[in-house]
Amino acid sequence: TMAAAGFGQCVSDVAGITSGGLVDAAVSKLKLPEHGLTQKQLGLKISRVYSTFGASIGVLTGCLLGMSVLFFMDTDRADRARKAKELNSIFDTVMEQGHNLVGADRATLFMLDEEKKELWSRVGTGIEGIIKVPSNQGIVGHSVDSTKVINVP
Repeated sequence: TMAAAGFGQCVSDVAGITSGGLVDAAVSKLKLPEHGLTQKQLGLKISRVYSTFGASIGVLTGCLLGMSVLFFMDTDRADRARKAKELNSIFDTVMEQGHNLVGADRATLFMLDEEKKELWSRVGTGIEGIIKVPSNQGIVGHSVDSTKVINVP
């Protein structure tokens, strides 16, 4: 996200600098009066200060507009994707090798969702899809309550 903000900063700065001519053209078409300052007056310190101040306000406004998209970004999405990838890796490892550790032909790894009071599994050896069961029912519920592996012959 910081790279995106930096890139947005660069784009807004370049857009601000290059759009100066567009602003001048719009002022001409609207027939707004010109400033009427001479070159000598434009060279005065006060003129340079106000010119720098105006340019700074323009760049600041462009930067703030460029960063406004950060308010709408899902900053937790990358963290959720990383956690999902880790969980998939754990599931895959356990399902490929775990059933051999307990001497079983098949195995299912259930995760406990304490808020919903249910057990769910993304994968089981020989089974596709997601399995959901109440956490207090069946063999798997008893396994959770007793914190012991249950090997069904």
